[in-house]
Amino acid sequence: MVRVLCELDRVASRGLIVADLLRRRRAYGWITLLTAFSHPIIRHDARASVAQAMRRDEVISLRDRAGLSYLNYAAHRAHRFCLAGEKAEAVSNTSTRQT
Repeated sequence: MVRVLCELDRVASRGLIVADLLRRRRAYGWITLLTAFSHPIIRHDARASVAQAMRRDEVISLRDRAGLSYLNYAAHRAHRFCLAGEKAEAVSNTSTRQT
């Protein structure tokens, strides 16, 4: 994951937005309930996705290990997270173009 984040940063010209599920018991409970009458593959895959998701501290640790401190962490509706930010050089280029 660190290598993926570093590669995304390398090819991005302006910044990054990375979003995914958070691993939480409540999310697992909801996905179990919401897929109770679904096809067995959907039930399995939905639960597996939540079970294999990351926790907040894991997301922050990966961001820091990749050296991407410009990415800000935000949780959305308690089951998803987003890392988003603009590179410093993109911010400075935007401000010089506006003047």
